[in-house]
Amino acid sequence: MPTSVRQATHHDHSSTRHRQHRGTAWSRAGAIAAVSLARGRSTAHKRADGRAKWLNVVQGGENTADIAVWWDAVKWFRRGGWALAGSAGGKGGLGNMLRTLLMMRDDGAFDAGQDWVHVLGVSTTTWAVLLSAIQRALRRFNPVLRVSFDSSSPFQTGGRYEEIALTPELTNDPKTWAIKTELAPQSRLHADPTKLLSFPYAQSPVGRQLMLHHLSVRDGIWDQRNFDSISNALITNHNVWVYLDAMKQANDLAAARDAGRVPALLLECLAFIEDVLEREDGMSMVDGNSRLLDAVAASGYKASSPSITEFK
Repeated sequence: MPTSVRQATHHDHSSTRHRQHRGTAWSRAGAIAAVSLARGRSTAHKRADGRAKWLNVVQGGENTADIAVWWDAVKWFRRGGWALAGSAGGKGGLGNMLRTLLMMRDDGAFDAGQDWVHVLGVSTTTWAVLLSAIQRALRRFNPVLRVSFDSSSPFQTGGRYEEIALTPELTNDPKTWAIKTELAPQSRLHADPTKLLSFPYAQSPVGRQLMLHHLSVRDGIWDQRNFDSISNALITNHNVWVYLDAMKQANDLAAARDAGRVPALLLECLAFIEDVLEREDGMSMVDGNSRLLDAVAASGYKASSPSITEFK
């Protein structure tokens, strides 16, 4: 793990040619990229002492042509790696992400020194397995490359919504790969420490130690909530463990190619990923298998899947 991982972008004067070649796409993605690049310039130069990895964000919106415009504007800035967001990341679906990675590969984005690819805002077991497959494929170009991802879901569910994350069953039915939640048990009747009521979710180390009076600590009849901030922290601790443990279990099952525990389409996608990212005809392969890719991890945007020409 690097000492510090930061996201940075920088201005490229050659980007003016993209305004001519990409027309209206520049007016949106190019203008936004230009602002980010200008703001990142001074910060990056002042802190370019080599002690930190700067992850250059590759962004995209509903118009997937924006991804190529954005990439053309920022691809020269290479200080350790990349971060994928919007339609270039998990929200764009697996097909868009693979197209983005192929475009970046062709520009040497994963050469030695560019050792990190971070995907913003994903936290499902399916994406955990897909990103592990992407990491294995990209390590053919850079053996030390790391793919990571992040999400606020365990913290939002525990700290904001006071919900308990449940360990998924993980069978070959895709529905069992979802990390579901339930409202945490909360009552002023639980606040009595003489009533030793066990926390009913023993799926984490902290969950196995908790009693209900550890969470419901306010017992006034006018208290709107029986939890306090420590209660929320304990629930969040449980949720983080459940998420991390679920990701590990999912990756172990996928690595074993366990057809009884991994959905068939997901297994097919994993094999496809490890093949397509080193193929010269990768873009056309992604286009030809869009139905499979969308079935496993579809775009969160309403726009239809892009064509290969949008990434040229």
